[in-house]
Amino acid sequence: LELGLRACLWSRVASRVFLELSSFTMSKEEHLYDNMVEYSWEKIFSLESTFACRFTMRGQNPIINPRFASLKLKDAVADRFRKVYDSRPNVDRENPDINISGHWERDKCRIYIDLSGQPLSVRNYRKDKGIAPIRENLAAALLLRSHWPEKAKEGHGFWDPFCGSGTIVVEAALMAADQAPGMLRRRWGFKHWLGFDSDLWNDLMIEARERAEKGKENLPPMGGSDKDDQVLSKAEGNARRAGFNLSFLHSPLDELIEKHGPIVDKGLILTNPPYGQRLEERHGLEGLYKSLGDFYLEQLPIWEMAIITSERELSYATGLRAQGVHRFDNGSLSCELSHFSDPANHKFVFHVSVSGEQFQNRLDKNLSRIQRWAEKNEVSCYRIYDADLPDYNFALDFYQGKWINLQEYVPPGIVDQKQTDKHIREAIEVLQHTLKLPKSSIYVKQRKSQTRSIQYDRQDHKGQRFRIAENGCYGWTNFQDYLDTGIFLDHRPIRKYIKEHAKDTWFLNLFSYTATASVAAATGGASLCVSVDTSTTYLDWGKDNFRVNKIHPQDHEFIKDDAMAWLKKEKRSYHMIFVDPPTFSNNSTQKRKFDVQKDHINLLNLCYRRLRPGGTLIFSNNFRQFEMQYQCRDGEMEEVTSWSIPEDFSRGKRIHRCWIIKKPLKD
Repeated sequence: LELGLRACLWSRVASRVFLELSSFTMSKEEHLYDNMVEYSWEKIFSLESTFACRFTMRGQNPIINPRFASLKLKDAVADRFRKVYDSRPNVDRENPDINISGHWERDKCRIYIDLSGQPLSVRNYRKDKGIAPIRENLAAALLLRSHWPEKAKEGHGFWDPFCGSGTIVVEAALMAADQAPGMLRRRWGFKHWLGFDSDLWNDLMIEARERAEKGKENLPPMGGSDKDDQVLSKAEGNARRAGFNLSFLHSPLDELIEKHGPIVDKGLILTNPPYGQRLEERHGLEGLYKSLGDFYLEQLPIWEMAIITSERELSYATGLRAQGVHRFDNGSLSCELSHFSDPANHKFVFHVSVSGEQFQNRLDKNLSRIQRWAEKNEVSCYRIYDADLPDYNFALDFYQGKWINLQEYVPPGIVDQKQTDKHIREAIEVLQHTLKLPKSSIYVKQRKSQTRSIQYDRQDHKGQRFRIAENGCYGWTNFQDYLDTGIFLDHRPIRKYIKEHAKDTWFLNLFSYTATASVAAATGGASLCVSVDTSTTYLDWGKDNFRVNKIHPQDHEFIKDDAMAWLKKEKRSYHMIFVDPPTFSNNSTQKRKFDVQKDHINLLNLCYRRLRPGGTLIFSNNFRQFEMQYQCRDGEMEEVTSWSIPEDFSRGKRIHRCWIIKKPLKD
């Protein structure tokens, strides 16, 4: 009995304490009622006490239903009291005096009463909560994992730089002061149990108060800080209710030591920073974690630190090497507690696997060649890797020296996706190390063989765009919301050709996407640019691309229509036409699916009719098995794939194929 009551009062990590009353074999619900109606419930609690029943199961039983079993258990208890007293106690589902629990597993049923009543995580000091607070008993468990009680006895300090409403700090103070976590509770499940010994409980409480008073005499320096001053008032109130006058400072991380000076020589940081699941989006959090790592390394290098994260990459973002990691569940979130404790190994040591070294070597080799070429030719956005190694099956495009777009090709079905994900993570680590980029500047997307309509579908809704430059033009890219970024880098030479030959022309851009070819023509001096696409989103994007180049979109035309259907009704003719159709398309405006191999002859015939004498038709597509079947009887037709593929794409010769068709001048 003493051990059970002491567990209720002193356990820092348990959720509940149960007292087992009975166990029996149960294969159907009738067994539950038959056993429990004969149990002496009148010896467990009085007729004046309220009660509630719940039933849980492990494993599946098609005969036993937990909800119905709870009712059966309640009926059995009530009927037992009627049998003994000709009356029954009341049921209170919200705040019962006695909680009765049944649990079934492998044909064995066990019946308990809950001595704790409310969960033991309810300490009664936390009246005010911040956003996404950690449970009190989980905070205590993490402190135990970080060996805080031993450090507190040695006089080490404690600090939580993202303290919120102060749960971790208060739990650390309870441990350091040797204060029972249940000392402030007034409501207990055992107080209405007839086996309860109030004298024994009073003795345990007297002992707990004496230990707490003695423990507070040598409380080490401890507290917390947060940039939100409103949540700090909640932390102060929670600490006072727990019996502590702790230090809570309104200070961002980078100003903490500068404003308030060093805390103590040795200590522990245990903190629960934002990790993108509840408080804010993950994107951009790496900078916050990098600041935490810098603060620790520069200001408190001989302290120990433990941080709670939802994923390993956020721990890596600190720039420090973790000496140990513990996994745990924070509610529905799977999290990790990363420990940093060895001053000699604070700095993160970059290391990769054997295959990772091969990837790094190939990347270094590619960069050595391509970056020299890009600098010489004033190219700011280019491809640096394209599935050169089978284990690293993705393409890497480097934009403006600031951003990486990683496009993963779908691996074969026999490939272990976990292994593929591991290679992606390792590649990101290599890119961060080699290019000195934060992880927030590396965008990852999975690329699949698919129709153009799916390819252009919105993948996310971040809305963040970046301006890039190419050959004297500007354009907007989006690395998150769509599978493609808004510009096809392999068409760079084609856009340059268009710009150089567009002066005083009427230019037609079919399947125009974000109208980057139209921008090239307009900046090259085209009198009229007509861009045709089925997507309003991409036509609006194209207009924005015109505006960023200080060209008025209203001086040109953006037409939402199916290209082939529009060509059949268009009467005007053009000096230059650029057509870059999808390999396949299932657009709802077409009577049948578009297939570039089957439909290119009809498409090019329609384009040729709209071409002025002396005009130029540029046809490109990226279907790897494409076979040109169109024949131009009265004009000149030349495949220009060799010069239309830029140097950075030269490792993949089939990235696209391109032809130029010229219509002769009339006599």
